[in-house]
Amino acid sequence: MRLMLLTAATIVCAASLATAQNLPTEEEVANAQYVGSRACRPCHMNAAQGEMYTKWEAGPHSGAYETLASQTATDLATAHGIDNAQESEVCLACHSAAGAMPAERRHRRYDPAEGVGCEACHGAGQYYRKKKVMCQLTGGVLEGAAVGLIEPNEAVCAGCHTAEAPEGHPERDFTFSEASEQIAHPLPAARREAAEAGCD
Repeated sequence: MRLMLLTAATIVCAASLATAQNLPTEEEVANAQYVGSRACRPCHMNAAQGEMYTKWEAGPHSGAYETLASQTATDLATAHGIDNAQESEVCLACHSAAGAMPAERRHRRYDPAEGVGCEACHGAGQYYRKKKVMCQLTGGVLEGAAVGLIEPNEAVCAGCHTAEAPEGHPERDFTFSEASEQIAHPLPAARREAAEAGCD
């Protein structure tokens, strides 16, 4: 029995070591690429998966880039000396996940037209987008920070939803508790339990 326990412990330690050896460095995480919300879709689409992608697609964040082409946005941009809101880093910083980021931080499949995608709230997905890594995160084997996954809170949202937004901008009126309920997309308990049981 003792030998079995020692063997099991050795296997767990070996698996943990292998995982640790494959982790990106802090510098790599800090410079991770944004891969776009479509990279998240395969594992976050249907009801059993939590429908995160579907909820995002139907919500206000997915249309954030598109709103920059509206007359209201054009007028607001003009009032602040901006010629084209959809090309302005000032506007793209909050109307897209990475439109204002340097080109090397954007994967070739990333499209700013996705608007405020998953990574705007959860961090650049280069190192956590793979199914096995996500399973390890969900199962508690990995910490999100090790691969750049952010658990959004009010401070994260306040980066864009702020009273410091330009005069006339709708984000000046924002209540975190109400807004977070409207876009809530919790992970189904069954999915979490499956991850905790092991990732193959």
